[in-house]
Amino acid sequence: MLVVGLTGGIASGKSTTANFLKELGFVVLDADQYARDAVKPGTAGWHEIMEVFGSEYFHPTGELNRSKLGQLIFQDNTARQRLNEIVHPKVVAMIEEGIKAAEQQGEALVFVDVPLLYEIGLDRRMDTVIVVNVEPEIQLQRLQQRDNLSREEAQRRVDSQMPLALKVQQAEYVVDNSGS
Repeated sequence: MLVVGLTGGIASGKSTTANFLKELGFVVLDADQYARDAVKPGTAGWHEIMEVFGSEYFHPTGELNRSKLGQLIFQDNTARQRLNEIVHPKVVAMIEEGIKAAEQQGEALVFVDVPLLYEIGLDRRMDTVIVVNVEPEIQLQRLQQRDNLSREEAQRRVDSQMPLALKVQQAEYVVDNSGS
């Protein structure tokens, strides 16, 4: 079975590309969904985040307040690192389970949609990697529009990730998503 990593930067169009692949009938494992699953109320990840960050980062319903936690982690590298230490191992385990399940179902090809593929070293698990690239100015504009952020907030979020140019250098394939 061929395992293809799909990555890009925030607001690069990676999720749009992943959705297109799903529409074509391909199996796409979604690391963002796994990350949400890893912090659902009552899970080990939820408990760890509550212990490390405190109840002020949760809604009264018990759900993680992703917006409030996002404001913290995009301003505080130590907090972001700690959150990643909690969530990433759980996400990687779920991805491995998904790959194994796809293989057992006889799939010939599976795409693994991981925003931080290179940052967490998961590229070494992939047979090949596709990077969805976008011009930096377009990326900032899309992020500002999508998340209703100031230019400075958007830039901080972009800067928190590995530069797209470095991802492009390491990828076997690149999709330029600078157009409409």
